[in-house]
Amino acid sequence: MIDPIERLRAELVSQVPRHFRVTAKSTQYYMDEDTAAFCAIDVQPGASHGFGIVVVPCRDERRDALMIRVWHGFADEVWLVDPVERTILVTRHDGEPSLVRAGETLGSGSVPGLAIDVAALFA
Repeated sequence: MIDPIERLRAELVSQVPRHFRVTAKSTQYYMDEDTAAFCAIDVQPGASHGFGIVVVPCRDERRDALMIRVWHGFADEVWLVDPVERTILVTRHDGEPSLVRAGETLGSGSVPGLAIDVAALFA
């Protein structure tokens, strides 16, 4: 069985515009001497040094809340992938979080035209 995060990575690589970069592996970033954060995938606009989307696997409510808080200091969107519930929680700076379920399409305010079938990620 292919990991849903790896399926998501493949979808992102195939769909994001050429000027975006999608990481090939999980990465631990050190933003400054006091801040570090892990992500399974990050999507970066090529011309900037910021993060458009970061993808983090769900672990537990407390850790997930911390990851969202830390990453929103550096990324436009944080996606929490929950393989048990088969959902992706999308949090954005400029809006309420949204829960995207299997059968729905995942899009992004940071990456124009992105449309990912969530059910296919968990197949």
